Amino acid sequence: MKRGMNASSKILISVVIAGFSVLLVIFFISQMGATRPDDVSAVIDNPPPGFKLIEQTGELAGNPNREVSRKILSYNAQFPNEQKVGIKYSVKGSVTYLLVDFNRDYIEERTTNSRGTKVRTVWHRNVTERLRYAEESGNFSPPGFPQPEKTNLYH
Repeated sequence: MKRGMNASSKILISVVIAGFSVLLVIFFISQMGATRPDDVSAVIDNPPPGFKLIEQTGELAGNPNREVSRKILSYNAQFPNEQKVGIKYSVKGSVTYLLVDFNRDYIEERTTNSRGTKVRTVWHRNVTERLRYAEESGNFSPPGFPQPEKTNLYH
């Protein structure tokens, strides 16, 4: 003879199924793309506090590192006490801030492409040598220098 489920077993199973359903809904909602914090969008909209924006150049063709490096080195020669400087420019719809901190010895590039992906690239040490090399080659990584660190700013 089979016995049916008693009332307390039915209630327990219902509670477990309901709890699992709630967790499943919360998981799916979290995967649909929550809003981004305001500080992420501000990464590209404005230079960080303390940086002097020496120029806002419009669209640049090709590899802009030569021109941008030349402008930063020229500015630094005229105003050696300005330790944190930057230039804003764009290439093919990608808005970029190139930030140089001579005192802390790093170059930082904050860029967003036309699809909205925000990326930060940081070159540590030997800022002046890196800028001089980029004037000639368009590259901030001379042979033998440490490679840059790239970070996706959404994470």
